[in-house]
Parts: sequence; C-alpha cells; structure tokens
Amino acid sequence: MSKKKDGANATPLVRFQRGMLLPADQVARLEALRALEDDITAQHKEAAARGYAEGLRRAATDSVGILVAADAAARQRVEQARDDVLALALRLAERILGQAVTAQPEALERLLRELLEGLPDGDTVEVIVGSKAFEVLSEGLLAVRLQCDEAAPPWSLRMLSIAGQVDAGFETQLANVERQLRR
Repeated sequence: MSKKKDGANATPLVRFQRGMLLPADQVARLEALRALEDDITAQHKEAAARGYAEGLRRAATDSVGILVAADAAARQRVEQARDDVLALALRLAERILGQAVTAQPEALERLLRELLEGLPDGDTVEVIVGSKAFEVLSEGLLAVRLQCDEAAPPWSLRMLSIAGQVDAGFETQLANVERQLRR
C-alpha cells in the first residue's frame, strides 16, 4: 500500500488487478460488486435449470395428453373404417346373392323346400315373399300358397304355419351375419 503524497487525509491506494492502483474503498466496493455479480449469475443459472426442468416436465405431461387423444382418435377412425368396410361387404353380398338367385332360381326354391321339409305333415303353410323372391318362386313348381308383400324387402322369405314363423330372407340372414361380425 502507498499513500498519496499531498494530504493527511489521503486514501491509501491498493494494487488491484493487472497492477492498477485504486483507492482501498473502491477496491472493496468492486469486490462486493463482483461477489454480487457472482451471486446473481449463480441464481440465474439455478433459475434457468429449474425453468428448464419445469419445461421438460410440462412437455412430458402435455405429450402424454396429446398421445392419449391421438390414440383415441386413431381407434375411432379404425372403428369407423371397420364399420364402413362391413357395410360395403354386406351390400356386395346382398347384390351377389340377388344376382345368383336370378341366375339360378333353383337355389331359392331349394331353400324353401328345406324349410318346408322341417314342418309336420299336413301343416298349412303360407309363404310371404318380397317382390324379387316372388318373381323367382312364382315360376317354380312348388305347391305352396305364395303371397307377395310389396312392402317387404325384395328378397324376403317368411313362412307362416301352425308351428310358427320362419324368416329366411336374404336381408335377415345378412343381418344375422352382421350381428355376428360386430361382436
């Protein structure tokens, strides 16, 4: 330390960094400022680390919610696609069955014969059919009372007897297939 040469109240000079001479009170203030700066820097780093960790936690939480919502939406689309494919398959089956019976009317006659064979002898039978089935069956050789129900689905086939009622129409059979497939 050295003192100023021109006064009794001279502040002693202290060697600071790089050989600079500064008054002792300024050196003390500079060192306090440096300590404060170091403390602020440390707090800033700590706050940044906490903020980063909180951001990661929130991102993870938000990501889980987004993934759950995306999974639910994907499942819903798959279910809708499954329903659409099933509906298309059933429409195609109905169309193919109609074309097959038109081309081979004996198939519908065969179905009706099988139903009639299951009835007790002497049972009075009434067969109610849709318009398309009526066209096919009315040309056949079956000796049954055949009634056309224009309001019924085109390929419907219902048999009424004392024993009960049987619905063997294509629409009913396809509806049963659909119920089985939707399980």
